[in-house]
Amino acid sequence: MAEMMSLAKRQDELEKQIDVRMPKLVELVPKSGEMVRLKRAFLMACTKTPKLLECSAASLLGSLVECAQLGLMPGASQEAAIIPFKGVATFVPMYQGLLKLVYRGGQVAWVKAEIVYEKDQFEYREESDRTVLAHIPTEDDDPGEMRAVYIKVKTRDEPTPMLGVMYRRDILKHRERSAAWRNDGNSPWHTDPEAMWKKTIIRVYSKYLPKSEDGALSRAIALDEMADRGEPQGLETGVPAPDLVPQEEVTLSGKVVGDNEALRKHLFAFAGEHMLPDEDNRAALHDVAEPLGFESVNDIPIERVDEIKQALVKRAASDAVTI
Repeated sequence: MAEMMSLAKRQDELEKQIDVRMPKLVELVPKSGEMVRLKRAFLMACTKTPKLLECSAASLLGSLVECAQLGLMPGASQEAAIIPFKGVATFVPMYQGLLKLVYRGGQVAWVKAEIVYEKDQFEYREESDRTVLAHIPTEDDDPGEMRAVYIKVKTRDEPTPMLGVMYRRDILKHRERSAAWRNDGNSPWHTDPEAMWKKTIIRVYSKYLPKSEDGALSRAIALDEMADRGEPQGLETGVPAPDLVPQEEVTLSGKVVGDNEALRKHLFAFAGEHMLPDEDNRAALHDVAEPLGFESVNDIPIERVDEIKQALVKRAASDAVTI
């Protein structure tokens, strides 16, 4: 009973924090009514997964902001999922969400992704002048295990649909790379494997699809890949985050107090204080780390932290002078 009361209190506190930020959140979505629906769906997702309420408020609010910016609804709509991972709320776009972003660009006429089961009749082969794909689903109540997934995409400019197939072995390789699959039973790989198979093939073939001008599809896929690798997504921007590791907890003597997660949190917190206008801390870190030879914050060694921080300070100061 005490634990239930504690979770209810945390949900009430989270709702109050969302309400305080509602005027700003409404600006991120086309209609104010959509933000009300989004808030309701987000809180319902937290209720169904109580471990989310144990995550940092910063990551929870950051995930909500990401849902609003991308226009994806968490929960029953299966457009997005918010999953707890090592005390942090992680934003994961789902199959329906990626599909929504594909259509948003306006250049795709239709998309079809289908699962092939063990008892289905299925043929796929590439010939010199054509590609053959035939699928007849079984009528059995038990179709057997999933053995493949295929995608058909018809753009408005091309007369012939694009075809792609991924077999079970390919999908399982992607699944095994997922940190959430390996470490957390709350992963959508556990709760909704069919949708994850479809999402995986859309993510893989997205490089061949037309992109919308707002870059939403690319952004969603980048966040999804970060979640797979177990990397911090840097969604805590603009939210008071007392749980972030203070600067004094990170030493530059060759060791980090705690672990690499402490170093990453420290860098994200520092970047959040030295962002440019309309920027997030993840983008700020990437902007200074890439020219120094680091593709990911995970690649930054402790002895280069000062260099990264000096670059962030210099970059922010330069922008202030320009303004």
